[in-house]
Amino acid sequence: MTIIMMMMMIVIRNLPIDQSIFYITDLHFNSYKRHFEHSRVVRSVSDQQSTIYITGSSPEDTKDFKRLLNNQSILSDNMINYDDINDETEINESITTVRFSEGFNQSLDKLMSIISYSNVTKLFFAFSFNQPLIPGCFVDSKIDSINFGRSFNQPLPPDCLPASLTSLVLGGSFNQPLQPNSLPNSLTHLDLGAKYSQPLQVNTLPPRLKHLFLGGSYHLPIEKGVIPATVESLKNLPIQSLENVPTTVKKISFSISHSNHRLKLSDFPTTITKVDFRHCFTLQECGALPATVRKLKLGSFSQPLKIDTIPPAVEYLELAYKHSEPLEPNILPTSIKTLNLRYQLNQPLAKGCIPSSVESLKLNCIYPDQIRPGVIPNSVKHLHLKDTDGLSVGSIPPSVNILSFSRFSGKLENGVIPDTVQQLIIPIDYFNIYKINALPKAIRNIRIQDAQIEIFYHDLRRLENDRYLILGINHSLVKQMLNVNPTKRPSTNDIFENEFIKEI
Repeated sequence: MTIIMMMMMIVIRNLPIDQSIFYITDLHFNSYKRHFEHSRVVRSVSDQQSTIYITGSSPEDTKDFKRLLNNQSILSDNMINYDDINDETEINESITTVRFSEGFNQSLDKLMSIISYSNVTKLFFAFSFNQPLIPGCFVDSKIDSINFGRSFNQPLPPDCLPASLTSLVLGGSFNQPLQPNSLPNSLTHLDLGAKYSQPLQVNTLPPRLKHLFLGGSYHLPIEKGVIPATVESLKNLPIQSLENVPTTVKKISFSISHSNHRLKLSDFPTTITKVDFRHCFTLQECGALPATVRKLKLGSFSQPLKIDTIPPAVEYLELAYKHSEPLEPNILPTSIKTLNLRYQLNQPLAKGCIPSSVESLKLNCIYPDQIRPGVIPNSVKHLHLKDTDGLSVGSIPPSVNILSFSRFSGKLENGVIPDTVQQLIIPIDYFNIYKINALPKAIRNIRIQDAQIEIFYHDLRRLENDRYLILGINHSLVKQMLNVNPTKRPSTNDIFENEFIKEI
């Protein structure tokens, strides 16, 4: 028995029960794709036993939801159709979470009559739910978290939500005005949804709120006193309302706006540690950003960077696509550990532009021929580059052990990837030209990235110099990756015993 087969048996023996083994006819062996994918999630049996899944009335919805659960390695034993719920229905005391199907859009009255006497604390709705909430329907429940999903857009009369609620996501369609007592005083996390555009009044937000998420394009002014003094993080705040936020706020991201607002140091709370700009703005003075900031995303900032522009203690810095000014040496502070340059340069990077403190570096919009040897400091361990073509030997320092590329343009010179790299993320286009043995032997983990969609990837783990364990594969991509003639049908022995795997 080979190392690969023994490895597979060891891994599979410890995976959750799943019927998703399927046969790859082109390569004549079983794929354990879903087993490996979901073993990485480490979904335990206890997680499954604590959740009940409720479907809508239509048979199609029940069928689709059951298929979805099976695809995610979830046992469907705890799935129930809404029409089967009656006065004698009881929820097991181990159940703490209720998840609804995509098609569920029924009244909650019948359901809440059994949830109120259970240990359920969390409700997750999906795409279709958009039913009115009746005051008192959650009375006596223990629910502390609700996500209303995609379509919910109903008024929130006083006392229609559980008094025990601490986390509320109102969903992608919600756009109803809030009244006093629409939201329970217990609430600490509030997401008003992407489309929310109603004015916020004093005393409408709960007094214990810590985290407030507004809609991404929210632009209405927020007066002083509207945001409770307990809030620590604000997402999508209109930039013109910055001076009205309480001094308790530590994290702020600003909404998308077309105004070029001029900022000064006194606008910021003195406690701020994280700032995320998503639009055009102007710093009225050098040092306008507080020295307390540790994480900074400058968005569409287009002013020249000076020595005092970036606060001296920033550890994470992102410059986005509209920043067109050249990056000069020794401008960025040496406190930076993670640097993300998301804009195109008009000239090559010079030595000293990237601080020697940087450990993680993303150059997603910079062409490889603008990266000369010695520009990337030896402190960098994790490096992401736009492309492979144009890189010269020495451009990537020997300190890098995790390397990734957004694109493969058909060329990668020998010696460009240093022998210190242990993990490589590379587009599958690489395997149209090269075989895997062209990569340095030190690389132990290889992620094959879909050229179009980043969330689609396939992992390889090197067991020996010429032996690989393939995790989460798709047979059409395997043929491309292995550079195999589609008409060739190797046997199982070819795959695991002989030269086929060595040809990769």
